[in-house]
Order: sequence, then C-alpha cells, then structure tokens
Amino acid sequence: MAATWLVSPLMALVRPAVSAVAGDVYRRYRIQKKFSAKDPSEQSPVMRKAISDLDVLIGNEGLLTQSVAGVIDELKSSGILELIARDAFYESDDPGVRTYFEALFARHSPGLDRAKQEAACKTLYATIRFMLRESIRLQVNPDLLFVFDTEMKNTRTRREATPSEQIKIVTSEMRPDALKRIALAGQTLLDSRSDASGTLSGLERKQFPDWVYLAPAVVEHKIKHVSGCLMGAYEYVRIDGPAERTVNCEIDKLYIPARLSEAEFSIKTHDIKAIGLPEVSIEELLSNSNQCAVIGDPGGGKSTLSQRICLDTLRSAQRDGKSPMAVRVEVRRFVRRDNASSNQSLIEFITSEICRQAEIENDDEMEMFVRHLLHFGRIIIVFDGIDEIISSPKRRQLIDVTQQLANRFLQVHFIFTCRTDFLVTPIRGVRLFELQPFIPTEIDSYFRSASKHVFQMDDVEIDQRAPEFSRQAYQYAPEFVVNPLLLALIVWIYNVAQRIPDNRIELYRECSELLFRRWDSLKEIDPELPDSHWLFQLVTEIAHRLYLIDRKSEGDSGAEWLKQTALNFFRKVYDGDVENRARAAAERFVGHLIGRSWVLQERIGGVFEFTHRTFMEYYFARWLDDGYDGIKTLFDYVARRIRAGEWTVPIHLAFQLKCAGKLRSAESLTAELLRLIEETRASDAAWENADGGERRRLKAEGKAPTVFPETPNVLQFIVASIGYIQPSEAAVVRLTKALTNAVASKKDAKDEWFSVVGGIVASPTPFHDAIAEGVYQSLADDIAVGKGYTVGFVVDWLYSCYLSKRSKHAVPFSGHVLRFEWIGRTSTGISETLRSVGSQANIRCFVHRFAPSTLATGKPLVA
Repeated sequence: MAATWLVSPLMALVRPAVSAVAGDVYRRYRIQKKFSAKDPSEQSPVMRKAISDLDVLIGNEGLLTQSVAGVIDELKSSGILELIARDAFYESDDPGVRTYFEALFARHSPGLDRAKQEAACKTLYATIRFMLRESIRLQVNPDLLFVFDTEMKNTRTRREATPSEQIKIVTSEMRPDALKRIALAGQTLLDSRSDASGTLSGLERKQFPDWVYLAPAVVEHKIKHVSGCLMGAYEYVRIDGPAERTVNCEIDKLYIPARLSEAEFSIKTHDIKAIGLPEVSIEELLSNSNQCAVIGDPGGGKSTLSQRICLDTLRSAQRDGKSPMAVRVEVRRFVRRDNASSNQSLIEFITSEICRQAEIENDDEMEMFVRHLLHFGRIIIVFDGIDEIISSPKRRQLIDVTQQLANRFLQVHFIFTCRTDFLVTPIRGVRLFELQPFIPTEIDSYFRSASKHVFQMDDVEIDQRAPEFSRQAYQYAPEFVVNPLLLALIVWIYNVAQRIPDNRIELYRECSELLFRRWDSLKEIDPELPDSHWLFQLVTEIAHRLYLIDRKSEGDSGAEWLKQTALNFFRKVYDGDVENRARAAAERFVGHLIGRSWVLQERIGGVFEFTHRTFMEYYFARWLDDGYDGIKTLFDYVARRIRAGEWTVPIHLAFQLKCAGKLRSAESLTAELLRLIEETRASDAAWENADGGERRRLKAEGKAPTVFPETPNVLQFIVASIGYIQPSEAAVVRLTKALTNAVASKKDAKDEWFSVVGGIVASPTPFHDAIAEGVYQSLADDIAVGKGYTVGFVVDWLYSCYLSKRSKHAVPFSGHVLRFEWIGRTSTGISETLRSVGSQANIRCFVHRFAPSTLATGKPLVA
C-alpha cells in the first residue's frame, strides 16, 4: 500500500490522546487502577480502516504527502491533539475544534490548490478522529464498564443495557462538563474571526488574523530562538545563607527531584487529604490534565519545581523547535504592575514576562507569536506563588482571571503553585498534587551537592563530613532539614562554622529571619502595610496567646480572635487616636498574617495556627524573655511548668536568651536549678509518705504535684540545659554532682542513670572535665558513706571503658558502656576523688565487693 508510512506516525498520536481522555474518567470517578496500555497493532481492523481512505486520497503525490506528514508531526507536540481526542471520544463534532485543525492543515499546505487542500484536510481529520475514538475506546472501555457498575444506580438499566449502551450512559454522564470545555476551547479561535462572510473554515485565511497562519518554519525558528533566550532565566537558583548572604548556583547541580502525591480538597470538611496513590512524576503531572495545582509547605520547593519544569521544557523546545515552550509567571508581578499597564490583559502580561525574562523586544511580532502558541497548544504556563497575594479578594480575582484563561485554552497545560492557603481560596476543578518534604537520602544528597558546587569541597572531604552533618542535623534541627529552603541555610551554616549551632536560639533566629526577609518583597504589593518591626512584635504576642489559648473558654483561633489579639496589642503601643489607629492596624496586620507563606495558615474551618510549631515556640520564648526581667523572676514563673514537664522547649529557649554570653545570669540560673532539685525531691518525698488527710491538705493549699513524681522531669530539664548554660566550672561541678546524687539515691537507678548522667556526658559543652569531677564527687561520697552498692554498676562502666582503651589486651565493650569512654581517659580521677574523702574502711569494703567480678575479670556486671 502506497502510504504505509502513515501507520507509525498515526499510532504515535494514540498514547498522549488516550492519557487526556483517561484523565477525564479518572478525575470524575476516581478509578483506583491504572488504565491499560494496549496499542492497536498495525494490522488491526481499526488501523486498516483508519488509513485506507487516506491512503487512496494521498496516493503518490509528493506535495500532499509532505503536507500530511507536517500536520501529523506538529500534532504530536501540540495541545490540539488532546482537543481533537476529547472531541472525538465524546462525539461532540465541535466546529471550533474542526476549524483549529483546518487552520493547522492550511499552514502546512500553502502550495496545494483549494480543492485538493479541502479534500485532504477533510479526510485526514475524519481519519484521525475515527482512529483516536476507536483506539481510546479499546483502551478505556473496561474502565467505563467499571464506572457503570459502580456509579450508575438504575438497577433496570444495569440489567438490560448492552456493554455499548452502558458506555454511552457513562459518557453522556460525563458530557455536560466535557462538552462545555470543548466548546469553550473551540469558541476561543472563533472569537478571533475577522471576516464572517462565507462558510466557516480554517482553510479560508481571510477569515482569521495572520497570527493563526504563521508558517511552520517560522514558528519552529521562533520557538528555538525564544526558548534559547529564556533558558538563562531558569538555569540558576539562589541559595540563601545567614546574615542575608546569597549565592547563585546552577540548578542542575543542586536540584533534588520532586516527589509529588495526588491529593483532593473536600469542600465539606475544608481539608486536604492524600488519595493514597503512588507518587507521580513531572511527566504524569503534565500528561492528562490541562490544569493542576502543586501545593506544599513554605520553602518546600514549589518555585524550584516550577523552574525545573520550565527549564527542561525549554531545552527540548530549543533543540527541536517542535516541543512546547514554557514560562513561569510570578503572579505577584501581575498584581503589582504599574498604572501604565493596569489595563493590560493576562495574555499581554504573559507576553511581556516572556520578553522580560528572555531580554528580547516586546513588539507586535512577539504578541502574535504568543497568541499562536496559546491557540495551538505550544506552551506550558506556570502561575507561581498564588499564596503570595495577601488580599483575599485580590487572590480570588487573580485565580478567576487565570482560570478563565486556562478554560479558554483547553489545549494548553497550566500549573498553579501555592501553599496550603489553598484552603482559604481553593482553585476549583483542578487536579491537586502535594509536594512532599525531604527524606534522609534527599537531605544527604543535597548536602553533598551543595558542599561540592557551592563550597568547592572535594569528594573525599564531603565523605568525611557528611556523617557528622547528618548526626548534628537530626539532633539539633530535625524539623528544619526536611524543608529545602531551611536545609540550604543549615548546610551553609555547617560548612562555614564547621558545626550546626547546638544553641537553638541561634538556629531559630537565622531561620526565622530568613523567612522574614520575604516581608520586604511582599510589602511591594501593598504599600499601606505597616513596618516590619510591629509585625515582629505582634507575632510574638500572637505566639504567646496561641500557646496558652484555652479553646473551651476563648473559642478557636479564628480570624476574629486574631483581630482581637492584634487590637489589644496595638492599643498598648499607640499614643494618640489610639482606638482608630489600633483597629486599622489590626485589620491590616491580620489580613497580612493570614496570607503569609510561613507564619499562620488556616488548618480547618477558619482555625489558624502557626505553620511550624517550632516558630510558635521560638516567639513564645521571646515573649517570656521580654515579659519577665531577670533569671529569678522568669524562673519563679516557669518553675511549676518545669516540674510538670510542660512548656519545655520555649522555657529552654527563653533561658538561652537570658544567659547567652552572660556569666552572672548563667550562675544565677544554675543556683535556681540546684534549688529546684532539692525542693522537688523534698516535695516528692513528702507526697509519697503523706497519708490521705495530708494529701488532701496539700491539694487544698495548691502544693500537690501536677504529676508524680516530678523529680524526673526536673532532672531531664537540667540535662537538656547543660548544652547552653555556661557558668563557672565550680557551678557545673555542683550541678552535675546534684544530678548524680539525685539519681543514685533512688532504688533501681540504673536505667535513669543511663538517661540522666548519660545525657550530661553526651552534651555538647566545653565543661566535660567539670562534669566528670561532679560525677566523681557524687560517686565518692556514696562510697565513703557506705552506699557504694547503689552505684557499683557505674564503677563497672568506668572500669570497662579503661579496659577497652588500654594499649595491651584491650577488652572490647559496646553500646551504652562506651558512651562514657571519655570519662575513662582520666583513669585516676575517681581514685583521686576517693582518696580525698574519709572512711577508708568503706572504700576497702567497696573495692573488695567488686574485685571478684569486675576488677579481676574485666567484664561488666551490667550488659
């Protein structure tokens, strides 16, 4: 047969067309299975019938063959194919869709006489429609029958309808929405018709503007040229470091492939839930929907993902001139455009953005080119940062404008990116994909890439540093390193300072200041927003109120609650016309905070919470620091919470703020902690020994413990504070000795000794010698007074460490024993301490008791 070359090109059209229609079925009915991937064979009756008439028409005419080949080739890379596929499957026969195809054919057959052109176009269009319709049905029929069985509730129809009738019932159920979108897409071209005389036909060049009929070679050349110019705007990403330092690096060297999971938004529950399907690739993201939204945490990589999509797409377009172009449109730029361009349409703005990013002239030729790309589905548009529009009415208006454009161009792929502000202003009728946080392998990969390409380390050095980075990252910043933006900052801090700050205040301050820098850029949107210093203080006040909120008496933290909190704050800080100014400021600030990318977000049904609890704890700590002058005043306020094991993180952060670089404050805090140990031990003992009447009296006086016993909470709090308190060495010795005494005095103290003393020993502090001295003094005191039996297992550990480190005949020990190996380095420490105390008889008795087991065999009593 003369035109057998048509078989492979036409078959290549089937797969992307099937994806588009399958997406319709999937989105409407949530079929929880993959569609089949069966292609009709080249010898199948469907293919033979589809090609036979076309084969006869084309014959051996070279010019006609070349025209048909050009049309098929462009269809493969344009969105018109999906439009035709939907039109064919739903048997819409929309005149606008047909006109699109006719215009496409006219562009590829300028040398044919009108009669041949019309006959060939008509036959080719019918052939493609028939082939797509039958091929799609071959693949999706089982799923349509499944939909019929599970969704259509008419029992009589289910029993009597044939399979073909059942399929028609399903497609007719889907048709209202599908036909509306197809008709709207078709009408978009018809709206540009400049000459309504004669029969509607895309073959009549005089009926439509010149940009409809741009020559294929011109379009190909223009796509290559503009894509090449645009690529430069997407090849680099900005890395944010401390103290507002930044550096640009090639995205190819740093990008970690995004993991996307499909989700759905429920209007009824006002919540986003994962569907539970496997993660999807970027290719799947673009394959079967012309509109989708990518949501994720603030700093979660949404903009970087959109940049990656655009760059990869532009590279393909620059190579072949046939693949679609792509552009990322930062929507805040559209909202804040100047007065001179305030009447600019969205298409005109997209054109201007392409020219701005590509650094080319924005002229009539470019406007024609962009309109051509839109109408023939040769471009992908990413609307990035929907959540960055602060005003809800403006955000809703923007979403409406962008979706109107997307609905007009069904043949174009549109991607929206936003945070979970999606809950406040949802984008209707789009597939929803959630960007997942980093997992350990991705964190490690990013650390290695950034260390190599930003900090110029070699592979050997990176291999040496990576394990320690991972250890410190998960110890000091586990909630931050899963976030790409904050991970970049932490990697920067680690590579410059050789460590991640164990003082969490430093880390929290750096992370919050990095996120707060966005205030300045967002402020350009609305010049009426107040200065950032008020915002910082208001966030501190809101954090305090949210941390302590009693929802039973105060209600949920809704918009009105936020406004009242802000109003009370501004009433205290303003002077002159207080009420009016406070109300105006509260309205503006709350509106801003609700729309912030990282401070507050709406979780469910109008209830607002901090996006990251970590930052709420940090700002609550600042409130504690600001509200209570001096260590003792603050300590008296929070002591009850420490004993109950409450407010632990913000209290630690508040004391870090009080003590940072202040010796007298550190000494004062140490004294308060020592006093708290003694008071809590006494309180626990009194409660334990009290009878029923005494306990009732203690409760009536408010002296009953919130939890019992309270001493473990106090000890664990002090262990966690060792890393940031920096008093004198003598104070550390006293504190460590008190901790060790408190543990060793208990029955069955072994497990708690692991936790408390082990925690002190492992603390990142320069006071290791002082800690060891405190442990030694406590042990020696117990031995000297005849209580060595209570801490015998501790001496076992210390001696095991010594045996494991000796130069000859070392005895290996593992696990918890070697956690204390650094104490064993000073092997004479405990001996010297023992000599300094009295009661040699007790010492001899203690050594004799443990000599047969430990000192002779070198094996620990406790495994």
